[in-house]
Amino acid sequence: MTEVGNVHASNLGKKLLVIENNQKLDPTLASVSVIVLSAAGELPESGDLVGGVGYVPKPIKQKQVVLVVDDEAAIGRMLDLALSQGGFAVRLAATGKEAVEIYRKHHDEIALALLDVQMPEMDGPATLAALQKINPAIKCCFMSACTGKYTSQELLDMGADQMMMKPFANLPILIRLLWDVIGGRSKFVISTVEADLRH
Repeated sequence: MTEVGNVHASNLGKKLLVIENNQKLDPTLASVSVIVLSAAGELPESGDLVGGVGYVPKPIKQKQVVLVVDDEAAIGRMLDLALSQGGFAVRLAATGKEAVEIYRKHHDEIALALLDVQMPEMDGPATLAALQKINPAIKCCFMSACTGKYTSQELLDMGADQMMMKPFANLPILIRLLWDVIGGRSKFVISTVEADLRH
């Protein structure tokens, strides 16, 4: 049986569906060889080639957009750089109000919001509540060095998918967790050992 890349022609349909879905969720899989089959009339004669034959287009890889909301500019810039290198497109907001304005205009393209918990005027939970009015199904992760009056479980109960403690010791793990949340594989796991930082 002729093998094209890692896919046998006889299993092409099922294999391509898996590859396409994985590539859309994880840009690191974009290095998987692209398989392009010729139309029947253009194929060289081969007794070994079996299975369905046709054109197989490369999946269009669109970057997932993350809305990062943090009142500390240095953290915003750091996350912008790290997430961009991790395959995301990033929109930055320095306040909850700015985040709501950005989300109202671009919610159709934003896959996830990453919100600081402690922010002046409009904190993370208040921002999430406003974003949920625009899209009740919004995917959201909270981040904080100190959750203040909230426990991690309370933040999750507000509709967040993850509560992540700052500073981030391992940015690749953060990126992996965000991909997991977008892919629906991580709904309630807390990314660090929880310490109740309530005062």
